[in-house]
Amino acid sequence: MHKRVWWLSGECVVAVLGILGGIAVIQHHKHSATVSVPSALAVAQISAPFPLYYARSGSTQTFQFEPDSISATNQVVLYSYRYDQGKTLAVSVQPIGNLNVDQFNPTSDFTTTVGHAYIVDIASRTTAAVVGSKSWALINAPDKISVSELTQFINSLRTVP
Repeated sequence: MHKRVWWLSGECVVAVLGILGGIAVIQHHKHSATVSVPSALAVAQISAPFPLYYARSGSTQTFQFEPDSISATNQVVLYSYRYDQGKTLAVSVQPIGNLNVDQFNPTSDFTTTVGHAYIVDIASRTTAAVVGSKSWALINAPDKISVSELTQFINSLRTVP
């Protein structure tokens, strides 16, 4: 009888572990949905010798990654996001190299989770640079974007793992 109880307990342990494993997988998938890296950027990161950035989905509903926009070399990775019914936000990421941030003339700047951001807001265009420790992103909105929308996008940026 004692062995039988142990055997039943063993089955229960296996069942509980199976249920807990299933819950962990569901939670992982739920978590992944809010911080999913676009697969095209994950592939580009494999060959890029510098960190790439992506806008965390869930934190910004208005920006959608355009997978067909990606173009990558070992010196620069270009891609874009769509926002506001078809407008484009173009992003280029490259190694720091000889970048001199003293040449920037920002209208605003702030610190983000990936580096320091500089925004230039002029009459017909809004542009930003986000400078990390090993790479920097130039973000260009050919169609005028509000500084608050661009700031929201920049604050959602994370490093591609």
